[in-house]
Amino acid sequence: MKNNYSLIEDRRMQIFKRLINEEYLSYQQLSDEYYVSRSSIAKDIAYLKTLFVKENLLLRFDNSGTYFQGSESQI
Repeated sequence: MKNNYSLIEDRRMQIFKRLINEEYLSYQQLSDEYYVSRSSIAKDIAYLKTLFVKENLLLRFDNSGTYFQGSESQI
């Protein structure tokens, strides 16, 4: 069985892949799909955001959800 850290890393990687595939994702949607709290999703998004700041990729938030913003070559 995977440890808690592995499960978190797997979830973050899945969320990242969905975001770079131009999906708009809400915290509530992700929370429901992964059976975790919204605060866990917020931590995941904050973690992803820090990883890609140096690559000039930005996480944006609007009424539709969370999404990555950057040129195609950056993503």
